[in-house]
Amino acid sequence: MKNFIYIFLHFTISMAQVNVNLESIPIGVTIIIDSKPAGVTPQYNLQLTPGIHSIELSKENFVPIKWKTVLQEAVKAELSFRMKAIHEIRFISKENGLRFQFDGQAIWSDKRVILKLEEGEHDLVVFKAGAIVDQKSVIISEPTKIIYSLK
Repeated sequence: MKNFIYIFLHFTISMAQVNVNLESIPIGVTIIIDSKPAGVTPQYNLQLTPGIHSIELSKENFVPIKWKTVLQEAVKAELSFRMKAIHEIRFISKENGLRFQFDGQAIWSDKRVILKLEEGEHDLVVFKAGAIVDQKSVIISEPTKIIYSLK
């Protein structure tokens, strides 16, 4: 009888479900939970077991989110995410002989480039003959054109 009660309790606890509501800004974001498709946001009343779960959110022109969480035994869990948009930036230089770099990433010297940058603050570093000649903080909040000049 003792073994039966233990098995019954273990089975009951392992079958417990957490009712999860998952929302995002923007809506219509693809959800993957534990490597399995779970629809698009918003999703209400998703049934997940207590424990560790990996959540991936993706939508075109937004920075994907990968997140791990531990769900405790509960009746309900609310998960809300805000994704950062990726904007197209047209960068034009009026100067010759310069090299440019955003956020310590790839360096380019073309006078005209199209970049895809996530919304937020970015560091622009400008080089001439291998030396830094300018540094600026650039805030991206929408698709835009940046016309650069040393003056």
